[in-house]
Amino acid sequence: MQHEEQRMRVLMTNWVYFPEFSGGALQSHHLAKKLIKRGVNVEVLAGTDNPKLLGTSLVENIKVHRVLR
Repeated sequence: MQHEEQRMRVLMTNWVYFPEFSGGALQSHHLAKKLIKRGVNVEVLAGTDNPKLLGTSLVENIKVHRVLR
């Protein structure tokens, strides 16, 4: 496995992300899990209307950053 500083890094952006639901969020989530299995460092930037979800959290070991939209 590659060292952390040598791993490809991907920032995925979505209007919403789990636990909020959209077709795009579902597709991105599946793609993120596949990329991680291939050694890619994946993080997600998503919007939310729910102030309780703001900030950074982990969703199935995927780092998700949420901002108000």
